[in-house]
Amino acid sequence: MSAEENNKNVSIEHPKSSYRPEIDGLRAVAVIAVIINHFNKNWLPSGYLGVDIFFVISGFVITSSLANRHNKSLSDFLLSFYSRRIKRLVPALVLFVITTSILICLFNSIPKSSLQTGMASLFGLSNLYLLEQSTNYFASSTELNAFTHTWSLGVEEQFYFLFPFLVWFTGFGRLTTSGEKNLLWVTGSLSVVSLISFVFLYQIDQASAYFLMPTRFWELGLGCILFLGLKSYNVFSRNIQTAPSLLVIFGIISILFTPLRYAIPATVVVVLLTVVLIACLRPGTAGYYFFTQKQVVYIGLISYPLYLWHWGVLALSRWTIGVHWWSIPFQVALMLLLATTSYRYVETPLRHAEWSAIRWKSIGYGIFAAVVAALILISLNTPLGKLAYAGQKNNQSEMANVIETCGDISKTQKFLIVGDSHAEQISALFDSTPIKCIIHRETLSKGLYPTLNSQIGDKKNTPVKIDALVTHIDESSDMYRQQIDSLSSGDVLVISSRHLCRLFEKCFSVDLFEKYNRFFDDDLKEISESEAQDIYISKLRSLATKLQAEGVKVLVFLPMPEIRQMPQLCQREWFRPVLPSGCSVGEDTYKARELIVDKFNNALAPSSKTNIYLYDGYDLLCGPSKDCPNIIRRPDLMKDATHISPSASFLIHKDFISFLHRNNLIN
Repeated sequence: MSAEENNKNVSIEHPKSSYRPEIDGLRAVAVIAVIINHFNKNWLPSGYLGVDIFFVISGFVITSSLANRHNKSLSDFLLSFYSRRIKRLVPALVLFVITTSILICLFNSIPKSSLQTGMASLFGLSNLYLLEQSTNYFASSTELNAFTHTWSLGVEEQFYFLFPFLVWFTGFGRLTTSGEKNLLWVTGSLSVVSLISFVFLYQIDQASAYFLMPTRFWELGLGCILFLGLKSYNVFSRNIQTAPSLLVIFGIISILFTPLRYAIPATVVVVLLTVVLIACLRPGTAGYYFFTQKQVVYIGLISYPLYLWHWGVLALSRWTIGVHWWSIPFQVALMLLLATTSYRYVETPLRHAEWSAIRWKSIGYGIFAAVVAALILISLNTPLGKLAYAGQKNNQSEMANVIETCGDISKTQKFLIVGDSHAEQISALFDSTPIKCIIHRETLSKGLYPTLNSQIGDKKNTPVKIDALVTHIDESSDMYRQQIDSLSSGDVLVISSRHLCRLFEKCFSVDLFEKYNRFFDDDLKEISESEAQDIYISKLRSLATKLQAEGVKVLVFLPMPEIRQMPQLCQREWFRPVLPSGCSVGEDTYKARELIVDKFNNALAPSSKTNIYLYDGYDLLCGPSKDCPNIIRRPDLMKDATHISPSASFLIHKDFISFLHRNNLIN
């Protein structure tokens, strides 16, 4: 998200002046919406759409900045374009990334995620890095990454890499007679494909639809189409410019209050309304009067550094004092101070300075600055850089020295681990416990296993929100059949899934796991909790009976501790005097877990007639108190809010090994 060519906006109404202050006013509203949303999503649920407004503005203004420019050749055109882009974006970004990286190392003992995102942002790749990390932009954990918000810069910079070639080869950059028409058709066609891709992909792969430039092209493309459409006086330009600006503004503001589950239609509508608003903000209208107020325009002028620094201030605050009603005025003031300083002393002078009379050297200077900044971040990501951490330095015991033996091995024993990401964390427990007789293990991480879907049918009992009914496992697939069929006498099928907990409606607070919300309206089945639990236990027994005939045993992990906060924030430090809410398990969660344990112990307790074994390491990790105080004393026991860490595996490994021996689960 960058404020594009602030002083070079083309105005249809003002041929004597190319600057449109109302565009900066619109930028101000967009960045304020984003900041409000990032302070608290409940205040403005769709405030994140301010970034989409910026995309439209950028497409409009970048096209206007390329119009009527005389270029001798393609190389002259590209060098001119990229030198302006680098001078516009790089100085403020480098300052922000280096400063914030140093500060985050003071308060985060494991800053790797932030530092790597920051390095990617220097080269316009942070959106791809976050996608590769399978980041959910709306998850709580993203608030602690100091550079999550730079994904939008990556989208714009990748668009800037492609767009000049479209401009040149359509003839628009060469001022040919058909250049405008060609660019309009090419951009329009690509935008249609991009919009269809966005709508389709968002429903099956939200992260890809959100982070990728091709699925965001249509937003910038519509800005380009708007500029081209307004250049010629026709029916389109006449009608769109006469739209009532106050009504359009009211529509945009209304959209910003829509819940997250309406993200697709909200995005499309806000983009279309932004297109209309840019066209209809005419002198003499109330909308134009508001957006051209001096204070509003100034916020728009500093919107780029303000966007950069606001997230840095919030991320550092969450690592330290937190975000509270009393802290917000100070945090807002700090954002404005940093943005104003960056704009006045870094962005503006360097943007208008003559870096070199030779354009490719100016581009080289920008790349060199980004490389130097990246090297600084690499040095911060070393053990030497970690010495900067200002908090307590805990040295946890390593698992490498733990070796257990279990007698003669007559054959290779196989442990097949199935489930979701909790199956992966259990796999880590096996990895960190190098028992010699556990020679072979495989992990199939997909969801609840066995799945419920095939037996739900059209039952109509008390409706409850159980997203365990939404699962990705296909038990009829060749992969699963082959893996299950490959088990033989002495092998163990290990089942661990967070979806197991979701058989109980109130197992965990939904607000922490927002990515599940979209399943409730579309995929929810009407079925009672008790019935869902009984169906699952019945399927599990049926599977175990089948495997028992082959001499295979089934080991089910009962739910491990989960909290409602990122564990790194749950350790008291001098710079974190007040712990955020959600650092304990919570009474509701604990009671729900007790229901699970009682239900499964009563239904599946090992006996001479069953080969199902239940392992529960909860009390070892939490201690005797139901709110799990060990998590506050030892936040390193949690990898994140919902997964245990290798340190937790170390804590329970002896008990786990003893459990395996007692139940003859080790050959």
